[in-house]
Order: sequence, then structure tokens, then C-alpha cells
Amino acid sequence: MVDRFQHLFDSLTEEVVVVDRDLRIGYANPAWIRRVGLPSSGILGHKCHHVLLDSSTPCAAETCAVQQVLKTGQAVRLTCQGLKEKTGPGWGELSASPVFDATGQVSEVIQILHPPALTAGPDHPPRLSEEERRRHEIADALREIVLITGSSQGLQAVLDAILDQLSRVVDFDAASITLVTDRGSRIIASRGFPPDVKLDEIVFPADDEKIIHMQETRQPLIIHDVQADERWTPVPGTEFIRSWIGSPLLAQGRMIGTLNVDKVEAGYYRHEDAELVIAFANQVAVVIENARLLEAERQRADYTEVARQKL
Repeated sequence: MVDRFQHLFDSLTEEVVVVDRDLRIGYANPAWIRRVGLPSSGILGHKCHHVLLDSSTPCAAETCAVQQVLKTGQAVRLTCQGLKEKTGPGWGELSASPVFDATGQVSEVIQILHPPALTAGPDHPPRLSEEERRRHEIADALREIVLITGSSQGLQAVLDAILDQLSRVVDFDAASITLVTDRGSRIIASRGFPPDVKLDEIVFPADDEKIIHMQETRQPLIIHDVQADERWTPVPGTEFIRSWIGSPLLAQGRMIGTLNVDKVEAGYYRHEDAELVIAFANQVAVVIENARLLEAERQRADYTEVARQKL
């Protein structure tokens, strides 16, 4: 999980830490390390209660967010006594969310530390700058998609939910997820297109220059004005688009599709937007590939059962 989001977690001023089932810290972003005030060598691979409390004994289960999430599989929000003692008055409240493995078991817990401004009482409401609010929104969106992709929802519901979370952190007028097929790339999930656009009939050809570019570079592509860019292939129903970001969906070393966001204004998107889009694209690719593997396994099981019955 961390690999998919590390470049974003590293850049957040939110304090983020990931703890495994043995209560060992597998990842801590620079902000968390600075807040705790210890070198990374004294944090990574060590048990959280040893790092925060210098104790060989875990905290009581009823007061430990990690243990609660590992037991229930549900997100919680509470105050970590170890963090409170390490970071000082007003600190220590965190959100903890489960990360599920392929078997549906909780393998890790991701925690985001909330600063005192977010935990103020009703008589002292939080006062956050626009930049702070955006950072918190990004952190919350990332936490939500970890929960979404670990849920039992079907593929279409998960893809739709990911687009919902993407809309929280990247401003777009329309967005789509395409899947590469033998005939070209087809849209399998979308947001914001005019209701009269027949998305199921749109096919982006395999020789589309922007798709080839992403296949070759494995990187997102920003087109600042599609009307002035030769790589843009006009498609009926998408004439409203001026700014565009496309990010490859990569699975097992190949591009299986793209995640795209569109804006009616030219020159709207920046590198920072592309960084966010690719983080979500990584998650979309994992979801689609897992669905494919599950379907293949189901078909193998069906074939095996049919063969057994013929014996």
C-alpha cells in the first residue's frame, strides 16, 4: 500500500504512519518523524509502543487504535497516549484506517495525526488556512480510498467511489477511466459528461498519440489546450474539453488503461494535479487487476468443477 502513495505521503505536512499486525512501524512520513523527534533508524521496523513509550509492553487494547482496527476491521478516531506524550499537549488525536490484503484480512493500519487546531472544542472552532484545508482534504481522500478498495463492493461501485474521492482533491468538469481492449480504449467509469454523450460508443484508437506517449513513458501527461495540441484526437461529445490530464493504469509492467480528468478552461492543470491523478490511477489499476485475477480464479474453479463432475 505504501509504495502506491509514498510520494504523496512523503510530501504531506500531515503526519502519517503505517503499522503492521505485529505493531511494527513499516512506514513513517518525514512529517511524522519530525513530530516524534527521533531518527528514522529508531522508528522503522520497531514496535510503536517501544518508539513512543520506550516500553516492551503494548498499550491496552481498548486505548490502542491499531489494535482496535486490527480486531474489528473498522476505522477509528481516538487519542494515542504514546503520541500525546511524545508530541506534547494538544496532540495525539488520530484517525486510524485498515489496509486489507488479498484474503480480506487487515494487514496494516494507516494513521493520520490531527493537529490541535482540528481537535478544538465547540467554543474554539478550528481556524485553518486554505492550504491547511487542502492538505487535510488530500489526506482524508487517500485514507478513504484505502477503505474503499478494501471493501467488498463490486468493481463498478469501487471505481465510481474512487472518482468521487478524486473530485475532492482535483478540480475537474469531467473524469473517466478507460480500459485497453483489442479494439482500442473504452470508458468503463465516468463523471461529469453531458447526458446525451453515448460513452459506451466512444473508442479511443490504439494508435492514439497521447495513449502511446503514456505507454512509452509510464508517466502522466498534461495537455494544456487540447485544441492546440496535435496529439489530441477529437471524439464526439468531448468538444467541451480544453485542459486534460491522463495517467496510465499500470499492472504487471503493462498499461491496462488510463485515468483522465478534463477541464473546460485552457491551461488549468499543473504538475501538482498530475501527481495526485497518478496516485489515484495506481489504486484504480490495483482494483481492476485484482478483479481480473478473481474472475480468472472463479473461471478456473468452474472448469475444475465441471471436469470433476464428468469423471
